[in-house]
Amino acid sequence: MGRKCIVEGCRAWAMRDSEYCFRHDPRPEFEEKRRRASAKGGRKSRKYPVVREQLPDIFFELKNLKDLAEFMEMVINGAMKNTMELQKARTLGQLCQAMKSILEASDIEERLEKLEEVVLGVKH
Repeated sequence: MGRKCIVEGCRAWAMRDSEYCFRHDPRPEFEEKRRRASAKGGRKSRKYPVVREQLPDIFFELKNLKDLAEFMEMVINGAMKNTMELQKARTLGQLCQAMKSILEASDIEERLEKLEEVVLGVKH
């Protein structure tokens, strides 16, 4: 069974012939390998271009489900065309879910108030 690296706080597995993980092994032959691995990791994170052009710089009034659907269509298209960062699209999707719930609840509340006015004669 594998062993953990002996460096305090490190949770990586030690290499087969060492008490250290790849990052902490003090042997000189690993120095260049670590440098190349770090450089490669940095290049890999740039695989997808960072796109700064997002949604148009306007205010969106999301007063009903139709407005929300149109907004989400823009978000989805932006994510699909790679003109919007995926994390931002995910966040906007979650916010739209919350807004959908709010719109639905306010619609139900409005309908209930109208029913109360008709049936009970209660004015709000």
